[in-house]
Amino acid sequence: MMLETGMIDRGLVTAQGKAVPLIGCRLAGRLLGRIADWTVTQRYLNPEEQPIEVTYLFPLPEDAAVCGFSVNIGDREVAGQVEEREKAFDGYDEALAEGDGAYLLDQERPNVFQLSLGNLPPGAEARIAIRFVQIAAADGAGVRVMVPMTVSPRYVPENISKELKSEIDRVTPPYADAVPYGVTLDLDVEMPVPIRIVDSPSHPLRVELDGCRGRISFGRETTAPDRDLIVSIGLSETRSLSGFIAEYKGHDHVVVECLPDANQPTGDRRKTVVFLIDCSGSMGGDSITQARRAVELCLRALRPGDAFQIVRFGSTCKPLMPRPVTFDQDSLDAAVKQIRGIDADLGGTEILKALERVEEMVSEARYELLVLTDGQVSNEEAVLNWATKQRSRCRVFSFGIGAGASEYLVKGMARCGGGSAEFIFPGERIEPKVLRQFTRIGSPVVTDLSIDWGLAGADPAPGEIRSAFGGESLLVGARFPAGHRIADGHRVEVRGKTASGEVRWTAVLRRAGGGGLGDGAALWWAREALRDLEEPKRSGGQGSNQKRDSASSRKREAITLSIEYGLLCSGTSFLAVERRSAEDKTTERAVLRRVPVQITTGWHGRPGLQFGLTGIMAACAPLASAVIGAGGVPGTLCERMALFSCDSSPSGRSAPTRKRSVAKDPGSPGFLAHPPHADESGAIDAYDILIMQLAEGWFELDPVLTDWCGHSRDELLSWARELTVPGGIDAGKVIATLLAMHLLQTRAATEEDIWRAGVLKATELIERHKIDAPGGVSPLKWLESKLGG
Repeated sequence: MMLETGMIDRGLVTAQGKAVPLIGCRLAGRLLGRIADWTVTQRYLNPEEQPIEVTYLFPLPEDAAVCGFSVNIGDREVAGQVEEREKAFDGYDEALAEGDGAYLLDQERPNVFQLSLGNLPPGAEARIAIRFVQIAAADGAGVRVMVPMTVSPRYVPENISKELKSEIDRVTPPYADAVPYGVTLDLDVEMPVPIRIVDSPSHPLRVELDGCRGRISFGRETTAPDRDLIVSIGLSETRSLSGFIAEYKGHDHVVVECLPDANQPTGDRRKTVVFLIDCSGSMGGDSITQARRAVELCLRALRPGDAFQIVRFGSTCKPLMPRPVTFDQDSLDAAVKQIRGIDADLGGTEILKALERVEEMVSEARYELLVLTDGQVSNEEAVLNWATKQRSRCRVFSFGIGAGASEYLVKGMARCGGGSAEFIFPGERIEPKVLRQFTRIGSPVVTDLSIDWGLAGADPAPGEIRSAFGGESLLVGARFPAGHRIADGHRVEVRGKTASGEVRWTAVLRRAGGGGLGDGAALWWAREALRDLEEPKRSGGQGSNQKRDSASSRKREAITLSIEYGLLCSGTSFLAVERRSAEDKTTERAVLRRVPVQITTGWHGRPGLQFGLTGIMAACAPLASAVIGAGGVPGTLCERMALFSCDSSPSGRSAPTRKRSVAKDPGSPGFLAHPPHADESGAIDAYDILIMQLAEGWFELDPVLTDWCGHSRDELLSWARELTVPGGIDAGKVIATLLAMHLLQTRAATEEDIWRAGVLKATELIERHKIDAPGGVSPLKWLESKLGG
């Protein structure tokens, strides 16, 4: 196993015994609907008696449009400009040689950036402000904001070239168990409808809510940068971004949201699913536990006739079965036993070798690949190239697991592989994410998407619209020629194909006001256009035998677009130069100081800060304010808010959850060690019911089901005799299955994204076996009338 160099410096000083020059970071932003406009301010101080040059490697969202860079030194402010990367470095180097101050911001990877701060005089302080815009993810009836705050150590594959190894060393920070600088948070939120709940699986928060507005900060004044920030904002009703027009740089830009019906039919194609589980050492602790649960949940959502394979990987690749096996009760029970014994014991993260091994191992013409990883590797581009090349045969659905999973790798695999990505944070409830992801696998809800913009000259981004999945928001944008103003109320038509035929819908465009919303939409278009130019291109069929320098052409085009919009890309940098008077110039060579990065909590099972997680439900009429965290909630707040209960996870974190059931025998997943409990409102955890579902789709008449419905087993069996059940079918299983479906739809109604696949599997069984109820009503309606009586 080979880890990147620069591993752990212990203490709060550099390797030379000097103080760390970074003394604090502030993350401040404004969230308007789904458009977040952020500024990261980093404060540096030189406590030494000599000038220093500082380098700091830090993360930003992989889809962020980094669009601003400025430096404050004393009462002076210097604005940075985007320039071609090599030219910018030459300007930086020249400024340092002349004794001036110079500040350089480079994109090393789409989610990793490096700041270089040159010639900071003794005793001087500098504040660096970096602006970026991102689109928050749609999350049910709300939005989810994710901002990375840590760069986890990345595994370096063996046998790489000296040139690549040198490049990796250059962009690898020193690591520390703790760092002297912290991060503060200030986020203003404005939504189109009242805010119902704000919560975070990553940090305790202080939240003030007033109707559609809110202010969010950390529960503590500062927090350690050892985990990514996640904020979920639930709304009183679902509101999509829809379509709107924004003018920027003399061009009209359009953004349209495609939101397919979650209940569209997906066809009945039997599928082969391969689970590729990262069992490298960095997955130790919470991460591997989350991975085990995720795979087991996905297995239970398979249908009879599907095939599956489970492959562990680390330094080596180890399949749990020689070849894909057909899904039935026996294979489910055998797989569950093996899954629950999986550990993070396979060394390094040789993900590319594992992907290539899966490609050789699976003989089926087409298969679905679920990858579960913390995603910290140095060969992301090679992995994305593999996903792009295999896309005609394999769709990739990825899970990023842990407090600092590589957003670029996890999202990139899904994007290049035609699938979708989810992230599971330690202590976060995984069932909705896992089952929502798995429902996408049967087949995409809408394929062959196209947009009729109704106008000539549209320059769309992304250039290729991927398939859309039910209930999942998909954004598409376009830029129009300069001077071509689009009328407010203009209509755009979106077309696509589903299992039941062609669908189309119309988006009515509204012109956005200036500022954050308009700028954000235009910058998002430019960021997507840059991604199209920089990511691997999908190979297409029978092309020309002539090989032109298309990569160089795309790079030049990306640099031109980057400079035009003032956005960073891999080929450009932000440069700010502080011209100094003769007496203020630096006359001696600055010494290099590399800012250490704090090790990610949970990495290799390392313990991190422990805190409580509480969701905030507010009526939104009064202004509510409280610190949400391990310290508890003031009594005055409890009088105005209903709060989720918190169960401690093994990691010491907490997550909003109800009491979970635990299987007594791993080989008999339908039997529970103790009866689960409903919450105070009578709601039942969907997971506690689904874990009892058998492979074919039936449920057995377990005492838990009878306790929940309040009727005895004998009484329920007597009801079952009223049904018309064909020979060979156990009437007890039929009544149990109807009862489970009823409980899910009535007492776990808010968790439909969790139980939809299980209920669909059960419904198809009832219909296929032509089970009838007295009076010609549906069996489920008949059961509801019996329970009501």
